Amino acid sequence: MNAQPTHADCIGQYLKLRNFIAARQEAFDKEMQPYQDAMKALEDWGGGVLNQLAGDDDAKASLATPQGTMYRKKTLSVKVADREDWMDFIFDGRREGFLTSAVSKEAVVEYMDQYKSVPPGIETAWIRKTLFNSPKK
Repeated sequence: MNAQPTHADCIGQYLKLRNFIAARQEAFDKEMQPYQDAMKALEDWGGGVLNQLAGDDDAKASLATPQGTMYRKKTLSVKVADREDWMDFIFDGRREGFLTSAVSKEAVVEYMDQYKSVPPGIETAWIRKTLFNSPKK
């Protein structure tokens, strides 16, 4: 006769699997670190070579070989360093084009708590996710 697993059995098995995966991932990451370090060293070396070949001319910043091609791609990193100055710039000059439609979940929850409604133009859905915690020791 097959007995149904108990709640404790299922929770325990989930935690056992999660811990096994975490340990294997940690071991894998540690094993891969020398390879990632070697790739980073080659990227740094390649950056130096491309700088020597092309300087600031990104159109010429590539090197094709029978083994493969190395090239440089220019991207721009942007972050807000001073939120108050940034918001003044946006709203004092009607520069809404600088903004995306990303929404702060925390601000929406606060609005919903205060006004008992969803902000205009926003859809919300509460999602329930089943999580597991190890027992406290």
